[in-house]
Amino acid sequence: MNTVTSKSNLSYNTKFTIPDFKVGTLDSLVGLSDELAKLDIFAESLIRRMAQSVVEVMEDAKGKVQENLLANGVDLMSFVTHFEWDVAKYPAKQPLVSMVDILARQLAQIDLCLPDRPEVPNSCLQHSEDKPRESGEEIHGKPFHSDPERHCEQRRLRARF
Repeated sequence: MNTVTSKSNLSYNTKFTIPDFKVGTLDSLVGLSDELAKLDIFAESLIRRMAQSVVEVMEDAKGKVQENLLANGVDLMSFVTHFEWDVAKYPAKQPLVSMVDILARQLAQIDLCLPDRPEVPNSCLQHSEDKPRESGEEIHGKPFHSDPERHCEQRRLRARF
């Protein structure tokens, strides 16, 4: 296939292995198909929101945005073309229904943790830069989200009220 498509510059094809899954019955596969279609749309919207957040946060360094959009620590093209199934996270011996449930929970958690307004960190940063420091005041370097679980829990609590 590569020889045919590469001559005409049609596509770049790569192989990746997919484990043998416990698929269950045809009825369960049809139900999973519907669920996966919904999850696909949801995941794509989350990815777009994450990418938009990176773009907005890095508005001063637009040329470096692409190098900061990573999947598992590698650039997106490498991640897609050298895909490997993560058997530790998603064991192939589990039924597909269980794997879809795991994916749905992970996507929901990402959605809860993803800021609704990426301009908030920028405004906080701007506010901290505008505020004059008193002489002798120490600055302690600390990650913005030092405890992501606590941050997500705070967002969940705010969302309930």
